[in-house]
Amino acid sequence: MKESEFNVIEENDVNGITIYNTQSGGVLDLDAAHTNELNLYRKGAAALDGDFEEALKMGGMLVDDDVDERRMLMLESLSARFANDYLGLTIAPTLACNFRCPYCYEKGCSHPTMSEETMTDIAEFVRSGYPGINDLHVDWYGGEPLLCVDMIERLTKELRGAIRPGATYSAGMVTNGYLLTREIAQKLADCQVGSVQITIDGSKRDHDSRRVPADGRPTYDAIIDNIISCADVLQITIRVNVDP
Repeated sequence: MKESEFNVIEENDVNGITIYNTQSGGVLDLDAAHTNELNLYRKGAAALDGDFEEALKMGGMLVDDDVDERRMLMLESLSARFANDYLGLTIAPTLACNFRCPYCYEKGCSHPTMSEETMTDIAEFVRSGYPGINDLHVDWYGGEPLLCVDMIERLTKELRGAIRPGATYSAGMVTNGYLLTREIAQKLADCQVGSVQITIDGSKRDHDSRRVPADGRPTYDAIIDNIISCADVLQITIRVNVDP
């Protein structure tokens, strides 16, 4: 066995080390005794306890001697790029938005909404380009995608019809949450939107000073009410933007 070249090691507050493997995502907090055991192992002075060794292997911190980690990572990347049994799409039905956040990267851009032709082309792209697909996942984005719920319903139907019988379809959404009523949430659930990410800009005061509609009215309380109202219909993740 050898240590993974993707290990990142830092001292921790229990006189030991924390090991994070950037390839597997595994994390282990070691106390002083286990840190000393690992140091002796590195010097070839002692073997690792069986349970400790197994934990390191499970976290990806130890790998077999003949494993070429960089080559494996490259092969995984190439496999993902050229596989035709899975497709992930990010679709923005519109770049229009009901908010006027001052920091938005779309500020000053045109705000087109998807045409009928583009909707047809997306479905045909999936149908002709991925005939043997096993899994299609769509992330609805914008602009504000909830301005186009009818379009999402129609395109969902088209996309589900474009994949072969037995293939899996799933979806998620990024939204400001202001239009997310319970009725809308149920429509999204019917479109197999399983998860929704909603952005809150910190405290109520900070949020209401920046995440505002065209008329400038506060939005924090309405969004929180929508989250509470819809939390049993959709899996909701709250992203909090922070700055100095």
